Amino acid sequence: MDASHAKALEIIEEAIYHEQGAHDYYLRVAEAIHDPSGSAQYRQLAQEELAHRELLEARWHRLTGKRFRFDASKVETDELPVPSSNASAIEALTLAMTHEQEAVEKYRILVAGAPDEESRRAYEQLAQDEQQHHDWFRERRDALRDGVRWFVETLPGALDV
Repeated sequence: MDASHAKALEIIEEAIYHEQGAHDYYLRVAEAIHDPSGSAQYRQLAQEELAHRELLEARWHRLTGKRFRFDASKVETDELPVPSSNASAIEALTLAMTHEQEAVEKYRILVAGAPDEESRRAYEQLAQDEQQHHDWFRERRDALRDGVRWFVETLPGALDV
């Protein structure tokens, strides 16, 4: 296995655990939000992260010929805050933006070293998806900074953009 192949596998493995961690966090936020629209939005984000994990595991299989052996103890368990007010929501959204941007950067590295067109397209799509998540979080954070209240204090859909 050459160095670029090994580096791609390392990034894919990190990304798999990152996606699972994001999935778990977004579900915790969804459960904490009393607003049905807000909860549904976070559940949708969680599902997208799970789909990303599955795609990455398929990439792993394609590159190694082996099934990825998931180890739940490797999932990042950073206790990101679950928002309950505007202040904590701004903090949580900013942290989520940072995590999504890190994912975008990892996928762009994979794009640059992709061994074939199919892989390149898959990594580009993952980077685009994560960029959309980043932008979604930024829009909500900016709305909160402009005085819109967090989900638990709003009518359903108040932060829908």
